[in-house]
Amino acid sequence: MTTTTRRAIGFPAGTEVHAASGLVPIEQLRVGDEVWTRGTENAERQLGRVLEVHRVDNQAIDPFGFAPESDLSDECTYFTGAYQEFWVANRGWTIQHNLDHEERVELIDGTLGIAWGGELFAAWNTTASGIAWVPQYRGADTGEFLDFSRRPWYYLSMEEGAAAGIEKVWAEQFRWQVHVLRIEGGEALYVYRQGLLARAAFI
Repeated sequence: MTTTTRRAIGFPAGTEVHAASGLVPIEQLRVGDEVWTRGTENAERQLGRVLEVHRVDNQAIDPFGFAPESDLSDECTYFTGAYQEFWVANRGWTIQHNLDHEERVELIDGTLGIAWGGELFAAWNTTASGIAWVPQYRGADTGEFLDFSRRPWYYLSMEEGAAAGIEKVWAEQFRWQVHVLRIEGGEALYVYRQGLLARAAFI
């Protein structure tokens, strides 16, 4: 793995990637590992070898909410590097910030998920290293703390955070390490438990 200071659209450490061996946190992948990927627009899903692994520190992290179209009760909030791109039905690659509300994104099993575009809000920094504060919605005073240093990512309630002496830092966006992979035969990864098709790149 190489560490670089180049700006990148990357996946935060802790992001689960669909690999030949199952779901693997992205920072645990190494050159030679096989991950599920897809190349050009009309290509089939395939396994591709990881050719390069890069880590970029101190990158802004944004929440991203979605649910499988087949089960909207399975709503999840994940986290991406700023300006992450997702594959959107009938539109192609679309930056997270340009997603419309209830945009349809591709999943690994060929079905679609519903992304909650148009409702973006920031993850804020805290007084504890590796822990972000995530508001319940834009401008909310309520929310949860999220420990990015644990695997899987671990949520703490506001009461648990307060008991641990953790305080939110307003107007200071949370930053964390992100990872960029170069993959044989593909340009994108299937990430998170539901397998969203997304890609990362250097800017």
